[in-house]
Amino acid sequence: MAPVPKNTIEHFTHPGHKLVALNAATELTFLCDGCKTIGRGARFRCNACHFELHEFCGRCPAALSSFMHPLSLVVRKAQGARQNERTCDVCGDGVERLFFRCKDCEFDVHPLCNRLPQSLRHALHPLQPSTCSWCAVCRGACTTWRYSCGFCNVDIHLDCILALPPPPLPTAVPFPYGGG
Repeated sequence: MAPVPKNTIEHFTHPGHKLVALNAATELTFLCDGCKTIGRGARFRCNACHFELHEFCGRCPAALSSFMHPLSLVVRKAQGARQNERTCDVCGDGVERLFFRCKDCEFDVHPLCNRLPQSLRHALHPLQPSTCSWCAVCRGACTTWRYSCGFCNVDIHLDCILALPPPPLPTAVPFPYGGG
């Protein structure tokens, strides 16, 4: 078998086809044929049939350990062959085809949702995952993944975090005692 060029992969979800790496413009969206969620930007694509994978879905490992849970990659059966519905325990959307699962507690997560940071900083709040009841931005009930500031009791939905503008860069403060 000939070696696979560096900018192509062979993926078990699309056997017999080579997927070419694309660095597409970030404003162009696509539906990932691996995890069935919307993607934007870099991806792998089969030029023969337009099968597309997020860059991470194309390279995600079979097992990984994250701050969330020890996780194993699962390939979900076709919709007609399922016994029950499953949702991502981070974003609340349904999981389709590729997703990660904790075998001990059945925690399910999309490949991209698994890449969320354990903590982040937004404005003046250091935020950690939490179990809040109300979002400080939209005032809606929190039923899925959210971040919380333990110092001031600010809880924010994941969607609201992603929709907020990034915090401003610090500005230089002039030295108050002359000098120039």
